[in-house]
Amino acid sequence: SLEENSIRLEEQNAILKSSVSDIRDSYYWALGFAATVLILFLGSNMYFLRNRYNADKAALQNHIDNEIASFKTESDEKLLSSFAERDKQVSEEIPKKVSAATSSLISKISGSERDIKRLEINVLELKLKNTKNSGVKVNELTQCFHLAVKCRELGTGSYLDWDISNYLSEVSNLLDEGVKFEGEQIPEVPKFLMELPPQFEDIVAKVRARLSA
Repeated sequence: SLEENSIRLEEQNAILKSSVSDIRDSYYWALGFAATVLILFLGSNMYFLRNRYNADKAALQNHIDNEIASFKTESDEKLLSSFAERDKQVSEEIPKKVSAATSSLISKISGSERDIKRLEINVLELKLKNTKNSGVKVNELTQCFHLAVKCRELGTGSYLDWDISNYLSEVSNLLDEGVKFEGEQIPEVPKFLMELPPQFEDIVAKVRARLSA
């Protein structure tokens, strides 16, 4: 009947509303559960990602620090090695340069001394010419001896040996003429003759013979 159908429809409507309500509640519960799981998942991922980020950042910073320290150590070692090598070179070069400069200076000084002595000889030679013109034999004897001494101070060599022998020959000739050395020169002459090398042996013997005559 119509009344029965109405009752049935109301019952079905109630059942449908109840089912819809249950489905809706289930849906909301499912959404809430999914949201909770999602939040927990995202939260845990964020936590782990943050920790991983911090760990990676620390590892990267540590790697960079190690690289900088290694580079600094390597640079310092290279710099120290370069300084040590340069210091070694300087230490080796300074004595060489000092030695070269000293040798050059000594050579210049030696050359200057020889030039001065050669000038002294030239002056004495001029004086000897004037003395020979004046005829004062004692002065001539003294100057010939001094010239032999000055030539000997320059060393030995072909022209020097000839000059020394020549002046000693003039000394020998003047002694043979009876000219005598003055008192203060008497010890000086034998000493000079004794120090002459063997190549002057003959002229030294002549002068000694005249001195003892």
